[in-house]
Amino acid sequence: MKKRSWSRLLLSCLCTVLLLTPARAAGDGALILSYDYEGVTFQIYQVTDGSQGLTDPFQDCPVRLSCATNEQRTERTKTLARYVEQHRIPATGSGAVLQGTAAFSGLEPGLYLVLGSAHKSESGTYRPAPVTLWIPAGASVSAQIKPEAETPVQPEDPTGPRAPELPQTGQLWWPVPCLALAGGLLLAAGLRRAKGAKRHET
Repeated sequence: MKKRSWSRLLLSCLCTVLLLTPARAAGDGALILSYDYEGVTFQIYQVTDGSQGLTDPFQDCPVRLSCATNEQRTERTKTLARYVEQHRIPATGSGAVLQGTAAFSGLEPGLYLVLGSAHKSESGTYRPAPVTLWIPAGASVSAQIKPEAETPVQPEDPTGPRAPELPQTGQLWWPVPCLALAGGLLLAAGLRRAKGAKRHET
């Protein structure tokens, strides 16, 4: 009887501890993206897990994870972005810019690819520049995202429309030597006639 009482007491204590322990979230990392255009939607993709291994959606992606230069990081980001587009990888999270920022929370540690949707402004169509960011365990990472022009609008000429200009080709210059030669022949003929007239007068 005493053993059963102790067993019940231990089981009761264990259940109490489990009930009082808060449920652990999938991750405690955070990502805050700053962008100058309101309402633009960002998508994030978890490329690696906490052990720096590729996640299931990116298992077949031929990407170089460790990068020592900015050129290598840029190429890594482009490779991942192409892979996402070609294989239609679902996003880990999505959020819109509100008051200059888009925030993501509950993120597991790893490498994340950040993509943004295209948007229009008075100067043309823009898209957030894609980036890859490392999020350590329990860390909050902030990044300023820059826009990239897709179809910039050509500025209007303030001086107004210009008069059409003739094409600068050699075809327009070929009559000049002919006219010069004809003029020289006519001038020579005129001088001969003038000399002949003088001789007759004398």
